[in-house]
Amino acid sequence: MSERKKNGGALHSLRIKMLLWAFIFVIPILIILCTSISAAIRSFDDLTRDNIDQILTPYTTEIDASLNIAKRYIANLNINLTDLNSGNELSRLRATQQLGQSVSESLTVYPEIDAVFFYYGDDLSFVQNYNRSYVVNSAAAAVLKEELNAYSGDSPLFQQGYMYFSANDSYFLYLALDVPGGAVGCWFSADYLVEPILQANPDGLVRVIFSDRQNRMLDSDFDTRSTRQLSERLAPYYVSSRELSSASFAINALWDREVVFAPISHMRRSVFTSISVSFLLFALYVAFLRTSLIRPLNRLVGAINGIRGGNLGQIPLRKDEDTEIANVYLALNAMTSQIETLRIQMYEEKLIKQRAQMQLFQLQLRPHFFLNALNTIISFARVKEYDMVQKMTMYLATHCRYILYSPWFVTVEEELIYTQNFVDMQSAQHDEVYRYVVRVEDELLDYEIPILGVQIFVENALKYCHSLDRPIRIQVTMREEARNNERCLYIEIEDTGDGFDAGILEALNGSGDIYSPEEDRGIGIANVRQRLLILYGGRATVRFCNRDEGGAHVEMYLPIDRNKGGSAQ
Repeated sequence: MSERKKNGGALHSLRIKMLLWAFIFVIPILIILCTSISAAIRSFDDLTRDNIDQILTPYTTEIDASLNIAKRYIANLNINLTDLNSGNELSRLRATQQLGQSVSESLTVYPEIDAVFFYYGDDLSFVQNYNRSYVVNSAAAAVLKEELNAYSGDSPLFQQGYMYFSANDSYFLYLALDVPGGAVGCWFSADYLVEPILQANPDGLVRVIFSDRQNRMLDSDFDTRSTRQLSERLAPYYVSSRELSSASFAINALWDREVVFAPISHMRRSVFTSISVSFLLFALYVAFLRTSLIRPLNRLVGAINGIRGGNLGQIPLRKDEDTEIANVYLALNAMTSQIETLRIQMYEEKLIKQRAQMQLFQLQLRPHFFLNALNTIISFARVKEYDMVQKMTMYLATHCRYILYSPWFVTVEEELIYTQNFVDMQSAQHDEVYRYVVRVEDELLDYEIPILGVQIFVENALKYCHSLDRPIRIQVTMREEARNNERCLYIEIEDTGDGFDAGILEALNGSGDIYSPEEDRGIGIANVRQRLLILYGGRATVRFCNRDEGGAHVEMYLPIDRNKGGSAQ
């Protein structure tokens, strides 16, 4: 029911309603405006890209036509290179001249071809077109010769279609046909093929590059087999591509993005400015709402939530606070002041109750020790053991002084001295020497523990150890340990007696309720546990078990909160 009210209160919050209605009216309008403008920009961008891509279409068609014409020309050549591989040098030279003459006459009809070559044996000669550079073609012929010497394809060269090679950072497409005695073919300069595109000089065009089907660029600046490196080098450009139908290559045009997309950039800047101004106006409106209404309401809600969480401090009033909000704060401050007063009164009553409980527990212990000692003194007096009466009286005086005048906390050293006094008193009473061993480091003697925190368990060990066939040994061990991210004093008390009964041990480690006034049992342990609960608030623990060798074993973990002066550690 409370959760439902909380959700309903959030839905009916004034500040939520005002912000919600502002978003309902303004944000959809801005979203529709942005969506429409973005769609228009995308359409214009797509149209611009299509126009750029279409620029390559006529030039691609022209290059396809040139490559197809050259392919038919090479296929129709009826050449036999057998004579170039036989006879003497003079006859081969004459055959080469005649062959070159016949090809040179027909080559003038095909100005697109850079050169026609003849490959026979391990040698290559070529006939270039009239308007080509001999130096460039000589370098190309040398590289092509190496390509053909290394070629070991299974299928005929002509079926491979157009291939490419690089010479002096220039790329060439070539086509070869197997003929008797060798091969004949032609090559094209990639730069010459794309020269008409560059001469047209469309706005923003930077470079035109061939690429193969593996997207390898036939250009020295972009020739890399790394896809990542190629993407990085092409990143500054917009790339439009058209594949050739006559060869396994594509034409790639690299465009300056700033030039070709300049209209779109201007449109985007204009739209961005308009949208920014719209959002700025909306932000100013929200800021006005936030300053004038929402922020004071949020501060008020925060103050109320703080009161719910227990923060009862006075809410500071600002000079520019609205009158209505200031009146609410004054009412809240008056209410929290009353609550704080009531809480202090309850806390003081709790402390008084705890002090009364501690006094009650100490009063519960005093008759217990005192009456036992008096009975012992009376027993010695009856048998006229006056030395023992005197000794027991001194023990009892020490006991009473320790019990009556010690505070709730005593040092480890004081508790151990008193426990030794108690053991001596028990030895005198039962005419038996108990072996009492203490293993405590000197630096722990100043730590403070609850009074009778050790003596109670030593008393229980002596009280319930009835083994007469061996001397009773009681050992107290203390050391500092870290437990649950807290410094603790570990106290261990063990004896060589009969140990705990199974039922008592189960009760001690379970509910811990073994207190029985009729049987005079469990008073001391119950007393220690109650005092630990009050003094440490559940941070101290006591555990009970039996030793494997026989005897009882008790261990305590006490937080180290106090030093000898009684202040926190």
